[in-house]
Amino acid sequence: MKKIIVLSIIIIFILIISIFSLSEKENINYNIDNDKPIINLIGDKTIKLKLGQNFIEPGYRAYDKNGIDITKNVSVVNNLNINKSGNYKLTYKVSDKDGNTTITSRYIDILSEVDMNKKTIYLTFDDGPSNVTNDILNILKEENVKATFFVINHDSKYDYLIKREFEDGHTVGLHSYTHKYNTIYKSIDSYIYDLNKIKNKVENIIHTDVNIIRFPGGSSNTISNINMRKLIKEITNDGYYYYDWNISSFDTSHISSKRIYNKIVSQLNRFNYTTNIILMHDFQNNKKTVKALRNIIKYGKENNYNFSNITKYTPFVRHIN
Repeated sequence: MKKIIVLSIIIIFILIISIFSLSEKENINYNIDNDKPIINLIGDKTIKLKLGQNFIEPGYRAYDKNGIDITKNVSVVNNLNINKSGNYKLTYKVSDKDGNTTITSRYIDILSEVDMNKKTIYLTFDDGPSNVTNDILNILKEENVKATFFVINHDSKYDYLIKREFEDGHTVGLHSYTHKYNTIYKSIDSYIYDLNKIKNKVENIIHTDVNIIRFPGGSSNTISNINMRKLIKEITNDGYYYYDWNISSFDTSHISSKRIYNKIVSQLNRFNYTTNIILMHDFQNNKKTVKALRNIIKYGKENNYNFSNITKYTPFVRHIN
């Protein structure tokens, strides 16, 4: 009996040590090195140009961990050919005096006249990041498709996902800090307070200005206690660009991935928009959207749609102007 008890204690001890070790390994993956220098890209992460149109560098700034300007040390490498349609990457690299190095990228899409006039799908994901976001990013990378993520407050272990969204060339947009409608829409000041909190959090992760937003519930939500037109005027005067959607996946409902796919395809065919902004979600455990995503992209490619992320140059889709 005593041998069994001792053996049980040893097994429990080994399990505890194993779990602790796994936890430590997991935490290492989530760490963002604060000793590395920072490169702030000015302008959009992804830029679209017509075939033959000159590229003008929007600019960048670099700082070491002490905030000292080291922009002069930045090197830029690119294989850009403005006379050939395709997707190009500009790589920005900087090292500080201690040898810490940071690399970031900007993406340039050179589009022919035919491409510029094609119907476009904008995949958008609200309410992340979460445990499904990385799977979504993997699919987007494999399919060479850019998307837009309207993010909310999250556990710091997901900071690396915000960073990856940005580094992979997607648009990181602001959705809400609390996502509590009664709090957010209590007054214009309460909305601005919530928006500033998520803005500060995101900008501290990706080190670039973020001004693309989506109102919780959309600009036409029926929950707001304030005049949305007044709020819209306030935030646009502050330099924000807000986007709603015109295609819904209905993925907040208890439906299958097949029904999500069918609903999106049905709306694309029925409405025949040139600009198609699709509302989806990457909230916790939303695996049905992950399962539907690749087939949605496949349908778009097979039916001659462009895919793009939202920038301030994207045609507006707004429920309230």
